[in-house]
Amino acid sequence: MKELIVNQSNNFIRVFREPKEFSSDFCFNGGTPTTFLMVDWFNPIPLYEGTLTLNSSNIEKYRNDIISFIIKKSYYNPEFRFFAITSYGDIFYIEESTK
Repeated sequence: MKELIVNQSNNFIRVFREPKEFSSDFCFNGGTPTTFLMVDWFNPIPLYEGTLTLNSSNIEKYRNDIISFIIKKSYYNPEFRFFAITSYGDIFYIEESTK
């Protein structure tokens, strides 16, 4: 895994909820519009300050800390799938089973 640097200039996470169902249409003609609901964002990420270097030895702990924080939020509902997109190049699902 390439190292990811998290600092004040790229310390941003957006949290999205997937739709309950996806289209079963084929995507041959340029794609099928899909709506994801952005339910939260963090800038800076509330759990960490300063600069972090994420790599294969510590990224799972970092993700799990964020997941534990997010699943306590009022919008979190395990009946939906949530994922996070970060400004530092990481994308991950938010599920109670992964923490």
